[in-house]
Amino acid sequence: MKHFLITLCLTVSFAKASEPRKLLVARGFEPGWYAEFFENKVRFIYNYGKDSLHIDFNFTGINAQKKYNKTVVGVKTPHQTNGVPKFVVSILQKNCFEAGSGEKRDRVITISYNGKTYKGCATSNF
Repeated sequence: MKHFLITLCLTVSFAKASEPRKLLVARGFEPGWYAEFFENKVRFIYNYGKDSLHIDFNFTGINAQKKYNKTVVGVKTPHQTNGVPKFVVSILQKNCFEAGSGEKRDRVITISYNGKTYKGCATSNF
């Protein structure tokens, strides 16, 4: 039994080492959305989980500033309309209470994408 547990721990540690480091988790309501920011990408799930977007971009400074604003231009999307689609992230280090759960988070976040604005809370403490 001990041998199995040791092998399992080594396997799990090896798998985590190859994954990109998660920096920030955010979510909001009306409309429901969720985002995970990694060092080199963002995973954005929106429209109550019906749509998702994965963007390769350098987000390493996302936790280093009290105010963080980034615009990713040229996002490839199946819903592309006229012009160049943009994904805009604005974060403010300020206490935020989630509308759905009432939980306290350490950042206020706004994401603008495809003509819509998504507001919510974010945390780097997960």
